[in-house]
Amino acid sequence: MFLSFLICLAHGRLNQTGEGALIKDVLKEPITYNLIVGERLKLRTYTLAEYAIDVSLKHEDERNIDICWPVQQKVVFGDYDKMSRVIYEPEYKPSEEHSTDPSYFLSKPIMLNMIHIIQGIVVVTSDHQLLLFQVVEDKFQATGFATISLQNVSFADLRPYATNFETPHLVYSPLTNYLYVIYKDQVIGGHIEQNNITVRNISNQGLENDKNYIGNIQISSTFMFVPLGSEGLDIYEFQFDGSLKLIKSLGSYDLFNKTADLQIVDAAIGGKRQNYLYVLDHNLGVVKFNLSYQDSLQVVRDDDLGVIDVSYGIQIKEHNEEFLLILCDKGVIQYLYEIGLWRNDWFRVKVHHLNGRYFDIDITNEFTILRGVDEHRIIITGIYEEFEPDITYQSSDDVYKEQANSFQEQYVFIPRLQSLEFYNHGFGMGDPLAWHFNLSHPFLLGITNHRLVELPYIIEHPYVACETKSKRAIGRQWNYKLILNSTSCAEKSAVLNAEDFTKKGNLPPQLMMCQIQEQLNINVISGDGVVYDTSELVSIIVGLIVLLKQNRQFNY
Repeated sequence: MFLSFLICLAHGRLNQTGEGALIKDVLKEPITYNLIVGERLKLRTYTLAEYAIDVSLKHEDERNIDICWPVQQKVVFGDYDKMSRVIYEPEYKPSEEHSTDPSYFLSKPIMLNMIHIIQGIVVVTSDHQLLLFQVVEDKFQATGFATISLQNVSFADLRPYATNFETPHLVYSPLTNYLYVIYKDQVIGGHIEQNNITVRNISNQGLENDKNYIGNIQISSTFMFVPLGSEGLDIYEFQFDGSLKLIKSLGSYDLFNKTADLQIVDAAIGGKRQNYLYVLDHNLGVVKFNLSYQDSLQVVRDDDLGVIDVSYGIQIKEHNEEFLLILCDKGVIQYLYEIGLWRNDWFRVKVHHLNGRYFDIDITNEFTILRGVDEHRIIITGIYEEFEPDITYQSSDDVYKEQANSFQEQYVFIPRLQSLEFYNHGFGMGDPLAWHFNLSHPFLLGITNHRLVELPYIIEHPYVACETKSKRAIGRQWNYKLILNSTSCAEKSAVLNAEDFTKKGNLPPQLMMCQIQEQLNINVISGDGVVYDTSELVSIIVGLIVLLKQNRQFNY
């Protein structure tokens, strides 16, 4: 294993140039495999390459036809039609009278939003109901679990003057065990006790906001952070009686240290102790605040980091104190910025140029999913642009699609997906760690307009596959050089944990790429396991042909 350096660019505040490091692990001794004619051999599955960028295979003798090929890492989801069940029978009929009336769905319910609570999940519907579900172990199900209904609660009597349906925000405070359904003009509270929700009116004015704009609400400890567009950002504290107390309002000077026209659209809580707040303005970019929860909440702007200059942002998410993901919308064009964070500085890791329409970001430990209407895009984050492989286009259609992606990515189709949660150890009552189903097969739990979706997925690690059906290949050997690039490996962890690096290292970990190099030798054998010498077989065949010709002449 050795460390070499590449010259790369890292645009951002962390200088204008940065060095990318390539950590190589070269296996000196070749690995030999026997391949039986007519069978497919799956060899060298790289399970340790959790964040594989690509795997390539180079044939050392170009005169031979390839019998092996690399298979890239991919995410495979279950079948939507088989892994979803109807909660409400679809009653919407476009031809029906008044079907375009905004009040239509007050009587023809659809599911609008979902939130994960201690007991399981709560879904809110267009006809003002709360549906409480619990996730329980069920080893007879394909997913290993089942989602069962616990309670349906109607709060229609608390919204007697609603004339059209509205998608509300759902907020849950685990410390006070209160659920909030937040509309533009009203806040409904639900106190959760065991498997029962008791609803009441919290406010008839909604959150204090003159223009009735509410961005994505974030929760940390007993505090709620509410983006309010041109009015900045408000911070509320949850009270144990269910009420909400406004404790702080942040205007343009508080946020950006200047007077400016604001359009605060989103915020994200980050840090291992949830002690960072990132605030996104559609035009001005991102600013970071340090949070502390001692006697009272302290919100201090991080002027050392400064403003992260990203325009047209509509969504922001933070991941493991390493990245910010910012979804941007500029008219008909969308793109996703990856911003690297390191030692209170920032730099651009990559820009994903999108060719679809997306409105939310959901992050797992293995991948990120951009949520659209029907098509949802799966991307692997943390891959520095300079480390991307060259793309081999399979058809003219792929050329257009992959050029827009700049890197091969995948899609999952779930029609009308409204909200989703990924499995984690907090799902359901009791201790899910004691469940008997295979935790290596995680699942997505989501809602569409009418369906509850229980969709398992697996991460297929990269591997090499070989196959030949030609008996003429028996006795021959194919030699390949394998190169696998990854963002994570044991050697990289050792470098990052070394004392010299922790004290003096000036290279962000996001700019370090792991590379595994191996020599693979493939011997082709017959079904009986014998390796025949093809040169001797050719000699025997030629000899038989000559002998037959001589016999023919003798007979004549």
